[in-house]
Amino acid sequence: MSNSPQPKNRIGIIFLTAFIDLLGLSLVFPILGPLITESDYVLDASVSDEARNLLYGLLSAIFPFAQFFGTSLFGSLSDKVGRKPVLVGTLGISLLGYLVFTNGVYSAGLILMFVGRGILGLGAGSL
Repeated sequence: MSNSPQPKNRIGIIFLTAFIDLLGLSLVFPILGPLITESDYVLDASVSDEARNLLYGLLSAIFPFAQFFGTSLFGSLSDKVGRKPVLVGTLGISLLGYLVFTNGVYSAGLILMFVGRGILGLGAGSL
């Protein structure tokens, strides 16, 4: 008997990976909107509404932008080394992105929030 997972287990792992990647895309929207557009926690009170909305849009758009490049990068890498190592690696990249973004939220660092969202998008390139 082989020790490889059964097909049902493989599908479950793939669905779990897709769920985590999609969670990274959408989980921040209920938090990010009020944090950037309504609160003075990250941005100074003197920042205009137009600038806040622009920053919110850019912070939302950096994830799919990085995912666009991550998809081709990790797609060609998975052709060379296989799907499993790439999926595990991209989950690690996503974990790093979550940690950087969370650190940016807690320290009110807009740059860290941008970097974290970019790393998360890159890690979501495994979809």
